[in-house]
Amino acid sequence: CANPHQSMSSTATADDTLVQMALEGGLITADQLADARARLASGEGAAGGIYDELVRGGELDAGEVAGLLARRFGMATIDLAEVTVAPEVLELVPRAQAVHYYLLPLARHGDTLRVAVAVPLDTDGIDALAHWLKLEVEPVIAPAADILQAIARIYGPEENALAPRFDPAASAGEAAAAAAAAKIGRA
Repeated sequence: CANPHQSMSSTATADDTLVQMALEGGLITADQLADARARLASGEGAAGGIYDELVRGGELDAGEVAGLLARRFGMATIDLAEVTVAPEVLELVPRAQAVHYYLLPLARHGDTLRVAVAVPLDTDGIDALAHWLKLEVEPVIAPAADILQAIARIYGPEENALAPRFDPAASAGEAAAAAAAAKIGRA
C-alpha cells in the first residue's frame, strides 16, 4: 500500500475523515485545504490523497494529527525514535505485514500485544493481528512516517528482512520469523 489509508476499503473515506477532523480541530484552514485540492487537481501534488498532499505541502503536521486522533479515540501516542522491541515480540509480526498495515509490534504482556498504528480508523491490521496471534491488540498511535522509519531501523532496511537486524542469533530469529509467517499463512 502506498499509504496507511489505502488498506481501508475506501481511501477517499479515510482521507475525508482525517481531513475533516483536522479542519474541525483547527489544524488546517479551509483555505489550506482548498490550496491542497487545487494542487492535486492540477497535477502539481504528489501521488496519494488529500491527506498526503496536506502533509507533503506542510499545511498539516502528521504528529499533530496523531495527537488529535489519540484524543478523539482515547488512545495513547508514542514517540518511536528511541523504541526498542524484544526479538520475541518482533518475531510475532513479519516485516512485510508490519509494512503493509503500517504497524509496529512494541511489547507483549500476557495475552496482550501493544502495537503502534498510524490510523486507528483502519482496523484491518489490528483485527488481522488479533486473529492470527489469538491475542488482544492494544493500539497506540504514531505518525505513519515514524512507523516506517522504526520498521526500517528495527527490522532492517531490506524488503524481505523478517528477523530483527539487532538479533545476534540471526538464524534463530529467521527461523522464528519463518514460523510466525507460516502461522499467519495458516490463518
